[in-house]
Amino acid sequence: MNSSISHFSWVGLAVAGFVAIEATISWWAPRPEHQRSNFLEYAFAKTESVQRAFVMEKVSRFDDARPDIIQVGDSSGLHAVQSPIVESYLGGRSFLNLSVASNLGYPGYYALARRIMERSGSVKVLVLYFTPGGGAPREALLNAKDIMGPDLQREFASPFNRLFHVPSLGLRKEVTDSVFYLNGRLNQTDRPLVSNPGYLMLRDIIGPSGGWARETDIPDDHINGLFQMVRRNSPPLAGYSDDELAQYYGTVAGVAGVPSMFDWKKLSRRTYIEVVLDQYLALAREHGARLVVATNPMPQAFQREVFQKTFDTRGVARELAAYAARHADVSILNIDYWPDDQFSVFSHVGTPYAVASSKRVGEHLAGLIGQLPPVAAPVQPFRNAGPVSLEMAASPTVYGFSDSEKVGSRVIRRIRPGRFEALAFARSDSEKPQELRIATANAADDPVLKTLGVAIYGVKATRLPDITEGDRHWVRFALPESETRRYNGWLEILLSTRGAATWQGDALHADATGPTLMIERIEIGPPAAPLQN
Repeated sequence: MNSSISHFSWVGLAVAGFVAIEATISWWAPRPEHQRSNFLEYAFAKTESVQRAFVMEKVSRFDDARPDIIQVGDSSGLHAVQSPIVESYLGGRSFLNLSVASNLGYPGYYALARRIMERSGSVKVLVLYFTPGGGAPREALLNAKDIMGPDLQREFASPFNRLFHVPSLGLRKEVTDSVFYLNGRLNQTDRPLVSNPGYLMLRDIIGPSGGWARETDIPDDHINGLFQMVRRNSPPLAGYSDDELAQYYGTVAGVAGVPSMFDWKKLSRRTYIEVVLDQYLALAREHGARLVVATNPMPQAFQREVFQKTFDTRGVARELAAYAARHADVSILNIDYWPDDQFSVFSHVGTPYAVASSKRVGEHLAGLIGQLPPVAAPVQPFRNAGPVSLEMAASPTVYGFSDSEKVGSRVIRRIRPGRFEALAFARSDSEKPQELRIATANAADDPVLKTLGVAIYGVKATRLPDITEGDRHWVRFALPESETRRYNGWLEILLSTRGAATWQGDALHADATGPTLMIERIEIGPPAAPLQN
């Protein structure tokens, strides 16, 4: 008996010690709940996967948000939907883009949606967004071994597993840094999760954009064929034509058709689309929300029979329409076909067309406003604490610019060869007049500065007198107030060395003057704001 008592005494002491340690950590070094998980690997000498880093960035940024509408799904939605533009259609309601990538799988999209819906209690519309070009529900996106769905479910959506998310888990990064890298001696403790350009831009823009990030499918931002990324990344497929690649996806990659399965619960054969939508509809109903199923636009080439045999986008559209006809609380934004040259790859809208894609989603959701409860907390005007600065030495969200380079003591970017135009994205104060200033490494009398123009959503900015400070020359523009207010401060900024107001397409020009423009920084702020040195 004494041995038994002694055994239980030691167990009690161990439990008490564990509780004391965790309580001390909780008081002394508290961490947010999402950090108290095993979702990130923190492996030695290995960065996180890009998609895992994207998930963590979105969870850490939006875990405590109270949105009215959320969107989950694959990377087609991540790159196609800018939240501030969608919100302009919603009568004061807020929208969050939580889309990440297809390797989360439908269980992963579901886990993200459940977490935010449970934590916020505010979601009235759940948007499931996917590309019909291989992203519609199928076996590989539900049960494949390499999808992240089980990890997301375990770490972020399982009430049982949360019981084991003790305070000390929040210190995993600090502990691994201390053990693996001698507390910063062998690696930076403030390093990004992954040194990927897409992730670095997402990290920079995620808050202002409400979860949107531009695509980085093409290294030179030059759209030139629907399968150019496939040919570049898979040398054995480099010589395939588009038609042959469409056939490849159907016969080898297992994308073909609208697949079905035998549902043992219902003792009938059902499409994966129906099975998955039933799960998402049940989640929406559980939280008193509507379900919207939104498809990414598709290239017009996909209307050809060789593409239909593989991707069967018409079949996907029919199946979605039939599902909505059976459920009054389901709305479908069905497939639209856009010109091929508006896609970076067949499943992603190119960055210059993300505004149009966002408007498409906003217009559809606007039709549901009358069926939603009144707005509890309207979206507030966006304000910045100070000027917005896009440093070309960092990772600003820009499109059509070359990689950064050093000119003298400065780090600059140029508009890419063959181009007159480039884009930049930022969010400025929506209630005050805004001035845009460009710090250049060009001489004040450089001809390219004479023809340089800036436009916001097709409206030209007014050129102001330039300023020269030491060896830095600033080109200044007064931004049109109608456009800075239109989307609550969210800006698509077009820079053109031929004074154009809109994106002029992807044709390259031998005489393009864009590469002669050397930009060090783009700054946006009130006219009276001092210039940064």
